[in-house]
Amino acid sequence: MRRALVALTMLALSTAAPAAAQPAVIPGLFNTGVDGAGNPMANGSTDTHYTIAGSPTQVINISAGCKHPAWVTPTAACWIWQNADGSPGGVTRDLRLTFDLTGLNASTAQISGFWSTDNQGNDILINGTSTGNFSPSFTALTPFSISGGFVAGINTLDFRVQDFGAPSGLLVQGLRGTAELANTTVPEPGTYALMAAGLFGLGVVRVRRRKNIVA
Repeated sequence: MRRALVALTMLALSTAAPAAAQPAVIPGLFNTGVDGAGNPMANGSTDTHYTIAGSPTQVINISAGCKHPAWVTPTAACWIWQNADGSPGGVTRDLRLTFDLTGLNASTAQISGFWSTDNQGNDILINGTSTGNFSPSFTALTPFSISGGFVAGINTLDFRVQDFGAPSGLLVQGLRGTAELANTTVPEPGTYALMAAGLFGLGVVRVRRRKNIVA
């Protein structure tokens, strides 16, 4: 009997997964116009993190003299567009950030931040799927959040900006994301019950043995 209970308890312990850990930070998420350390780059610098979707063209930090005076002032970020003078105008562009969820559980991923657009942000797409986020103008920052549509491995985040006349630009700041580690799981309720039954049974056996010794 005792051996059976010990085996039962060991089975429960071996099948119980560790409790869910604190979410890990998603790597590769950068504000617009910053270097690898997250520091804003000089006007006219090439942003190595964003591209124009469907093109290998890198986007560029907009020169200070080319910015619209009504544009919101960035914090730890810079305005970017196809060219440093904010051209071309009258176009719609998807500015893409690529990041990797390898080693993370894509179903638990979440991303949030703020964006501002000239003239407006029509959508933010995760792996080509609309998230329904909208940016109405360039005079303020609009918060956004994404909690679905992620996949294991490489992911794309597209900021769709529509311009009505140059200069145009995109500003993304406060961008952050988390996801649980891919091998992190929570024990099933049945596992807890199995462990409790095994431990309780061992306690009963020990009490009976003590009584037999006393007798």
